[in-house]
Amino acid sequence: MVAALVLSAGLGTRLRPLTLELPKALVPIGDRPALAHIVDRLAGFGFSPRVVNAHHHADALEAFARAGESASFVVSREEELLGTAGGLAFARSRLRDGDAAGDVVVWNGDLFAELPADLFAALPTGVGAALVVQPGGAPGAGNVGLADDGRVVRLRSTSIPGGPAETASASFLGAHRIGAALVDRAPGQGCLIADLYIPALLRGERLIARPTTTRWIDVGSPSAYRAANLAWLGESDGFIGAGAEIDPAVTLRGSVIGRRARIVGEGLLERVVVWPGAVARAPLANAVVTPKQVVTI
Repeated sequence: MVAALVLSAGLGTRLRPLTLELPKALVPIGDRPALAHIVDRLAGFGFSPRVVNAHHHADALEAFARAGESASFVVSREEELLGTAGGLAFARSRLRDGDAAGDVVVWNGDLFAELPADLFAALPTGVGAALVVQPGGAPGAGNVGLADDGRVVRLRSTSIPGGPAETASASFLGAHRIGAALVDRAPGQGCLIADLYIPALLRGERLIARPTTTRWIDVGSPSAYRAANLAWLGESDGFIGAGAEIDPAVTLRGSVIGRRARIVGEGLLERVVVWPGAVARAPLANAVVTPKQVVTI
């Protein structure tokens, strides 16, 4: 069985002021929190156990796990921030769940994308990890450099000395499958790229890219967060969650209304995300409305 880790311990500073109320993983996208989209997809792929690391608003993540509003997962609570590599190392015992040497699929908690299962298929013999990337760009342009055969030959600004020529570049999405040997070498604190993958490249270990053209959004800012909601909404004029109330003089256009929210006033509510339980007043456009604030975008 392949385990999965969702990285959700960060402070979410780029998404402030929204993350002053909720951890980034629990901001609602469409009909459920961002984390639920990820965990449910990983469960659909058959990955188990599923672990979510937590630090910022960890109590809220633990409460969500107990509520059972998504596929089940276990919280790995970090009393101090350990970084992405440290989060993997700290969660190892929960991820292995009796398996002494298993691969781990890692998915960033701020990645919103409907990635297909084949991107996380078993690693070929001799490959330490497979990174999901979006191809495009001349050599040296993206944060991942690729050889003709799909091998990763550069990460950020570090290339393999004397390695294969970089013939294309790509952008790393923040989703990957890490082989058991690299999982075992994850340091107790630090970054997966800088402190695990780059040293592996310099040792001559083989990392590969798995390209996708699937649309993806890094939900790292209020504008990107709203874009994720609009992408989820698609061509629909709006989504209305259970128990929401909307005054008859209000018209929705490209807006997501959470459960038990209330929309008052009259006129157009356009490209607005209203969190569960919040009250929004029309007319309003290009905003996120929470129970505590209105964030215009």
